[in-house]
Amino acid sequence: MAAARIQFTVSDVKVNTILVATAAMNQLSTIEFRRRREDDWKDLENLCVRFEKNGWKRIPAKELENFGALYRRTAAHLAQVRNRPKEKRLEGMLNQLLTRAHGHLYRPTANGFWARLGHYLLHGFPEAVQHFPRHILLSALLLVGGFFISWLAVNQNPDLYYATVPIGELRSPGASPLELQESLTAGRDSSTGSKTVFFGFLWQHNVKISLLAFALGVLAGIPTALLIFYNGMLLGAMTSVFQSAGLGTAWWAWIAGHGVTELTAIVFAGGAGFVLGEAVLWPKNRSRAEALNRAAKPALAVVGGTVVMLFVAALLEAFFRQSEASNTVRFLVAGISALLWLAYFGAMPWLKARRDFATLNTDSTSAP
Repeated sequence: MAAARIQFTVSDVKVNTILVATAAMNQLSTIEFRRRREDDWKDLENLCVRFEKNGWKRIPAKELENFGALYRRTAAHLAQVRNRPKEKRLEGMLNQLLTRAHGHLYRPTANGFWARLGHYLLHGFPEAVQHFPRHILLSALLLVGGFFISWLAVNQNPDLYYATVPIGELRSPGASPLELQESLTAGRDSSTGSKTVFFGFLWQHNVKISLLAFALGVLAGIPTALLIFYNGMLLGAMTSVFQSAGLGTAWWAWIAGHGVTELTAIVFAGGAGFVLGEAVLWPKNRSRAEALNRAAKPALAVVGGTVVMLFVAALLEAFFRQSEASNTVRFLVAGISALLWLAYFGAMPWLKARRDFATLNTDSTSAP
């Protein structure tokens, strides 16, 4: 027994020694990985700063060529870091650096407004959205959470509706099914001019909400969270009223056509606000002002796109929603809208990555 106990102890020491040695080697590997590559990262960041201050015309051609090589090498480094589970912080830093550099490297060749706008819509906006999945997911969860909490609460106690929806709203638990039905068909016989004025009002109103959700992020993201959650509560309370009156299908058909685009845009704006909130709460090794300044540009790339999305949503709401389209057609339009947005946000960055893959792959094999 004594011999067995001694042997077990010796084996245990060996195992612990091996584990400690392996951890030390991994730590050394991580330090060496950073040491051999951080010069490239610093050079790339310095060039980004120079481009932002002085533009391209004052940068020598040789440095412009080096900028492309640095970008591709850093992209290769990011791919390597993603295979290291404990390097999430470094992965985030490289991701942010590449996002910043990407806007300079793949700028539009023409300097005109329309060329820049086209480049932004085709590449800048969908790529910016893909860079903030956590923040956008948080925004979506708050919206959905607000919806279900309010929906359940009003189902249980209709009087709670008045604690959520502003006073004076006619679509309330006290309205008859006929009055609720008429609210869904109101405006269908309006003139094109009236619908155009309504479109302008809707767009302006929704853009204000979007910009507010973004800007309030500087207050640690708390007001942004409350605003997104409250919008979900409004939708949930009204859904409960229409479903209780037996008009659930008509209500969702009325909402869905423009709602897919509008609610997605609001969620994106909330996500951009959370990007600012994160910079305020966790500035890492920077001052809060510097962290906020660095976070603002990529977040604004998301918010700018929501303005365009809300333009589309306002068109659908003012003209299509107030049409004689059947419920089936309305749901069909909603489904097509969802598919088109999914294709846009998924395919555009994928096509861009596919186009650059050959060059990236060539440089990644020679990365230090």
